[in-house]
Amino acid sequence: MKKIAILIEEMFDTRELIYPYFRLIEEGFEVELIGPEKDVVFTS
Repeated sequence: MKKIAILIEEMFDTRELIYPYFRLIEEGFEVELIGPEKDVVFTS
C-alpha cells in the first residue's frame, strides 16, 4: 500500500481536507495527517 501525508495546521479548512483525504483512500493510499507538533489535536 502506498503512503501519503497531508500536512495540517491550527484552523485548517475542513472542506479543503475532507475531499482529497477520502479520494486518496479510495485510490488505495494510506493517508497520514501530520501537524507541526507531536500529540496535539488541531481544530478547524
